[in-house]
Amino acid sequence: MEILEFTELNPVTLKMRIKVATGAIAREYDMVLADFIRNSNIQGFRPGKAPRKLVEIKVGSSEILRIARDKASHDAFKQALE
Repeated sequence: MEILEFTELNPVTLKMRIKVATGAIAREYDMVLADFIRNSNIQGFRPGKAPRKLVEIKVGSSEILRIARDKASHDAFKQALE
């Protein structure tokens, strides 16, 4: 996480622009996907044992990426506030 811009708009409002590292999003993607795999119930596989690619197709890799980006940006925002 990198703070790119920090601007005071008025006495009570601050604008902050942060950059989230690609590696952080990739780690979140893997964790979100692992969570979907753990909770998956796909016919022909024991619960939680479906292959990664099959879960990505069923859930949608764009949806997994959206969730991963949200989590990574939330974590980066909390870190930047500290």
